[in-house]
Amino acid sequence: MKKRVLFYLLLVSSLLGSSQSVQIIKQGNLFGISLRNENADEIKRIEPAYEELYIYTKTSFGGMSLGEMYFSSKLWNDTEFVETPIDPNDLSRTKIDTFITDARAHIPGKLIIAKRAGKWGLINFNGEEVSAFDKDEIYPMRSKAIVGLKAADAPYLVSIKNGAIQIINQGGDTLADDKTLPSYFKNRSKDVLLDGLEISYFGDYLLVNQGGTLFDTIIKVPAVKKTVNGKTKTITAAYQYVQFCYRGGNFNVWQYSTQSYLFPTWQKNIDIILQDVAGNNFFEALDVRNYNSIFKFQTNNQMALVPGKILFQPRN
Repeated sequence: MKKRVLFYLLLVSSLLGSSQSVQIIKQGNLFGISLRNENADEIKRIEPAYEELYIYTKTSFGGMSLGEMYFSSKLWNDTEFVETPIDPNDLSRTKIDTFITDARAHIPGKLIIAKRAGKWGLINFNGEEVSAFDKDEIYPMRSKAIVGLKAADAPYLVSIKNGAIQIINQGGDTLADDKTLPSYFKNRSKDVLLDGLEISYFGDYLLVNQGGTLFDTIIKVPAVKKTVNGKTKTITAAYQYVQFCYRGGNFNVWQYSTQSYLFPTWQKNIDIILQDVAGNNFFEALDVRNYNSIFKFQTNNQMALVPGKILFQPRN
């Protein structure tokens, strides 16, 4: 077993190349961080003082990129399961690979979500407190609406304190507060909250619908257990929004960079137009009140189009 672990550690280290890597330090039930260079020399250290850390990292396995993600310190030394398609044309047939997650590529400029004394806050890689440890929850938020847009600034972070919600950027600045966010985001589970915000997020903009609802059909996928090499891992339950549209209410668009609404008055409906840098439309305008339009948008978006321009056009 030790030889196998060593093999995977060497494999992961080789995949990291010359980049700096992050390793978790554990002392009792507390976690810290060791930042190491390509020679495995420690260049920065955060002593174990936190009950949990979420660190934004990038990793690969077997030449396959697993992408960038926030990863919990509690799972850092666990064996991860990766389902690799045997047949790219039949994703139902997979093989399960495993790898050890002791080393992860460091991505500069991303805040660390940390838990201390039962409360959540934000720190940087110097161990400095960026946001006070007084939050009930902090979640990373990615864009489901526009894949790849403003990747340098994402993911944004969602903080919850005494039921009030805020969206924070990687500088610790508040982009949208509880007064801006629609009531249908309040008192929701993590999955529903994040899906709602991510669907409404368009880079520098957040589509806001006051007095209406967002979700139509919600299917909960039950948790499942998988066993690999004698270890059992529970894949947590998830929600699938197989059909959604905005119903009722009136629309506006909150712009993060200006901290203001795009329109002086609330609109009955808004079309979203996605264009390339030359001003050509990728496809027809997205009607946010029409399920078929949203479904077509989702299908097109799987092509990972990155718009050069986003236009919001009120519809009478």
